[in-house]
Amino acid sequence: MLDLDFRLTVLGVGLATCVISGACGGDGGGGGDVDPTNPNPTDTDTDTDTDTDTDTDTDTDTDTDTDTDTSDTDTDTDTEGLDPACSDDSVANASFTLELDQWPEAEFNDYQINAPCTVMAVEEMNDEIVTTLECDDAGELRSATLTIAATEEGTPTWAAGSAVALSYRHINDTELESGTYRSLSLRQSDDDALLITAIDANTVTSGEWLGGIPGQHLAPVVATEDQAYCGFGSSIDDPITRMRVELALDQETLSLVGGQRGVLPLPDTSERLAADLASANVGYCCHYITWFRLLVRQVN
Repeated sequence: MLDLDFRLTVLGVGLATCVISGACGGDGGGGGDVDPTNPNPTDTDTDTDTDTDTDTDTDTDTDTDTDTDTSDTDTDTDTEGLDPACSDDSVANASFTLELDQWPEAEFNDYQINAPCTVMAVEEMNDEIVTTLECDDAGELRSATLTIAATEEGTPTWAAGSAVALSYRHINDTELESGTYRSLSLRQSDDDALLITAIDANTVTSGEWLGGIPGQHLAPVVATEDQAYCGFGSSIDDPITRMRVELALDQETLSLVGGQRGVLPLPDTSERLAADLASANVGYCCHYITWFRLLVRQVN
């Protein structure tokens, strides 16, 4: 009897301990997940998820907007500080044509003419100066007509009866995409004074421009170029841009950006050289090229 009462007492103590500690729950009861100090665990999980989502969205939007604004600001700053002439509309006109009548050389794509001539007539019409020439081509008299853009800076210094020397270089490039290369000069025969220089030419290197036939046709005026003046870089990704060209004669200089015109004084005389630099471009495309369209004429 005593033994039975002892075992019942022990069993009662163990059952009470199990209930108080929460260790009596089975697999399906979830009793081990319950915090006896927090009777609503579901509300705690919901609050935590909401805070996490809100923080993530706010951070992402803020970072993206800041990066975009900074990039735009940097791009605008890079275009500042250039001479307005680098983007101004062109006011120059360097157009010219040379018509050769019955010249056998003109039948070829690549030819050069050097001949003494006599000016037969000079006419100004429709903003152009038309000069008719009669030239001695290796003993044969041949006619030529030179038409150039007129200028508001003055009137031509050559006239009918003037003895002049014509030099002309023509290349019609039918294989490459460089187009037609034309360069000429007209000079007084007695003192070699420069009356007209007209150039429409592209070159693979600037050395061909400064030291080649266009440079000879421009002499005694010396041309130098500043290719970086309008922001040109050194990559194939850089766009074609204008350059600045300086024309110098003795102590006088004239600086022009492509599209500009100006006047270069001649020493010890009232005559001047009116210059139109219609194009002076530099850029990369398959080859490194510069392109010049320049017209210089002596006026008084």
